[in-house]
Amino acid sequence: MIIQFDFDDAHFATIVKTAVAEVIAEKSVQNQPLAPKRRILHSMQELADFLDCSKVTAQKLKNEGKIPYKQMGRKVLFDTADILNAMHSEKRRFRH
Repeated sequence: MIIQFDFDDAHFATIVKTAVAEVIAEKSVQNQPLAPKRRILHSMQELADFLDCSKVTAQKLKNEGKIPYKQMGRKVLFDTADILNAMHSEKRRFRH
């Protein structure tokens, strides 16, 4: 099969480069985590509710280092944006 175009090679190259750039941009956007509204969670129960899991599971994920957190004295704080980004990174790591 032979495909013939009516325009010069430079024009064709521009069309192909533009199409490839659009596909790459679309793929990179699809692999980016959503930019959620940042919220601070102040308890394990809030974390469990956010993750839709039990408090035991939330505590296990925190202890395993899968959930980022900040500790101020005895108080543990969780940033929802950091949690979602960590979950996205974890998902991508196991996909490859």
